[in-house]
Amino acid sequence: MTQQPGPSRQPLPPDPELYPDVATAGSLRAALAQCAAENDLDIGEVRSPSDGSSLIHAGITSRNPRLDRFSVDLGSAERVFLIAAWGQGVNLTNGSTSDLAELAEAAAAWHAGVTLAELQAAAPFLEVSPLGRVSKMDLGL
Repeated sequence: MTQQPGPSRQPLPPDPELYPDVATAGSLRAALAQCAAENDLDIGEVRSPSDGSSLIHAGITSRNPRLDRFSVDLGSAERVFLIAAWGQGVNLTNGSTSDLAELAEAAAAWHAGVTLAELQAAAPFLEVSPLGRVSKMDLGL
């Protein structure tokens, strides 16, 4: 007996009370791109999966080839942008902020390919992970 796949689950749209800016823009992807443009920040192309989760998830790539994705998700119970950033398969930094402009500044720093110390200076709410502290020497970050 083969099991049939369950129904596809689409992410819920952002709560307009918690995320009026995201709800107005239509998705986290669009809100982040718009905020960056309004603040004259270069974050490159804001990426999101093709499964519709751009409503609640966005990603930024870096110009530094040793840095992977800077991922952002929305909190569901309170207004918070949850960030995790990776380099060569290692989680380098995590953090959260409730301020979309702070998120855009962190995304711009990541996109520019700054060092982890420079990233933390630009976004003090991000904390370098224990593996990130070790890896920054190996990665030259």
